[in-house]
Amino acid sequence: MGNDQEIRANTVSKYRELYEQYGVDERSLGWTKNKQQIRFAQMFDKLDIINADILDIGCGFGDLLKYLRRRDPDETFGYVGIDIVPEFVEVAKEKNPEYRFLNEDIFEYEPFRKFKYVVECGCFTGLDPQHEDESYAFVEKFIGRMLELCTDDGAVVCHFLSDKVDYRTFATDFHIAPEKILAIAYKFSRRVVLDNSVLPFEACLTIYKDDSFRPETTVFNQAKID
Repeated sequence: MGNDQEIRANTVSKYRELYEQYGVDERSLGWTKNKQQIRFAQMFDKLDIINADILDIGCGFGDLLKYLRRRDPDETFGYVGIDIVPEFVEVAKEKNPEYRFLNEDIFEYEPFRKFKYVVECGCFTGLDPQHEDESYAFVEKFIGRMLELCTDDGAVVCHFLSDKVDYRTFATDFHIAPEKILAIAYKFSRRVVLDNSVLPFEACLTIYKDDSFRPETTVFNQAKID
């Protein structure tokens, strides 16, 4: 599959070709069937975005903002979107000039602050399914970097194609085994959620950075107890 630089170059090339073919369209991002808002709702279902800073990795055209604005009409949240495809970033800036979009690689991006929620939707799809070991190693490295950019009381969210499918639209797409990404998540935290209950061929992983607990109750410190 190659090193990180080759992965980046191949990813940019893939999405540029899609953009040339489809323009400002979900298909340029590798998605079909107009389900973005469903994905976003699943990703943020258990998260409180009020006054929260959010980093959107692989932001594409900035479509997540539509969901965030509907969820928080007063727009108390903070938002930064980064993407390695410069054409996507330019479109996102034009559509949402009041927010910050950067042509950045997650492994090179050095923000001046950390974010409560660091999220990605579909960033793993372009990995090589023919080189699973290298692809899963990249996923682990990617998640580790997400957690580095996350505040201690925050969470990272990954939305990915599952290998629990009846068919695959594109043979070149990387479908992740939920049990394998769950094993990766447990290397970083004991407080994790894997949700495969909304879209049958896709799944959502949430990793909470703080997995400390109260010994007297053995309940995670951040868990709400009635």
